[in-house]
Amino acid sequence: MRLSVHAIVMRPKGKEAEELLPRARAFAEQIRAAVLQAKTADAMMSLASAKAKDSGKLEVKVEALSPVTADGRVPDGTSFDPAYVAGLFALANVGDTSPVVESSFGFHVIRYVEALPEKRLSTDERRKLFGPEVNARRARAEIDRTLAALRASREVTVSPA
Repeated sequence: MRLSVHAIVMRPKGKEAEELLPRARAFAEQIRAAVLQAKTADAMMSLASAKAKDSGKLEVKVEALSPVTADGRVPDGTSFDPAYVAGLFALANVGDTSPVVESSFGFHVIRYVEALPEKRLSTDERRKLFGPEVNARRARAEIDRTLAALRASREVTVSPA
């Protein structure tokens, strides 16, 4: 999993969206230029936030994000936009800053903050985590088998009365 921070110039909406789209990309490039020399993620976020004040009609967000896997999964069960994930995982080293990455949300400047090691679970930990789900699935399968056998052995008729 990788931790990242980003500055995003949100995709413009409404009547002016088509007119503002090139300006949004250009502003993301300006943010990237402003943050390239930042040594830390906090410094990058501060510089990006300062630059965001000059955004005019464009909406800019600067935020630290949840850790994400290479296939876009996040610990809370959601997932990230594939374009964002590809941009993050294209960065080779911690501290690298991406070129502007276009996603369905807008134009991102991404900083790779930290690589989190995989977590291996012992058999007992897996039993605790997955035991209730396994038991529920087994119970559902047994109920389905019982219902199928009962349906096959008896004819059901509905009285018109």
